Amino acid sequence: VTGQDGAYLSEFLLSRGYGAMEMNYYAQFGAILTVNYAAVQNNVVLYPDLVKLQISMENGAIIGVEAGNYLRNHADRTLEIPAISETDAAKYISPRLSVESVNLCVIPYGLSERMCYEISATSAEDTYLIYVDAMTGEEIEIMQVVPSGGGTLVM
Repeated sequence: VTGQDGAYLSEFLLSRGYGAMEMNYYAQFGAILTVNYAAVQNNVVLYPDLVKLQISMENGAIIGVEAGNYLRNHADRTLEIPAISETDAAKYISPRLSVESVNLCVIPYGLSERMCYEISATSAEDTYLIYVDAMTGEEIEIMQVVPSGGGTLVM
């Protein structure tokens, strides 16, 4: 979902008061494309504030909006200045992986949230997302990015 289609979906979200959003992942199931968007504040991706759009593959119409997470969680956050740098966060990654990108984000963590560096890293043909706490350097979570015939899944 890029170009005019991506702009159309972003405009749709803005017109309904969702503010700054970033497209993350998508998956196609039959004739429906589901696109995940996360809120963004000061260039920090807010994963607890997700909105999923369902788009008809037959005519491009938006046929569904799942915004429960966004409506329950979205608020301006007081985002602390990270205690460790992007460079330091990347040092926590296994030397067997090649770091592709590092971005600040907020992730759900139990009943709270944690500010982390989302580090995209690859090994041979596999891609991983590694979440390193931006305050402590603690590795919080590792997810594998799995391309599928219908989109991109994170497991």
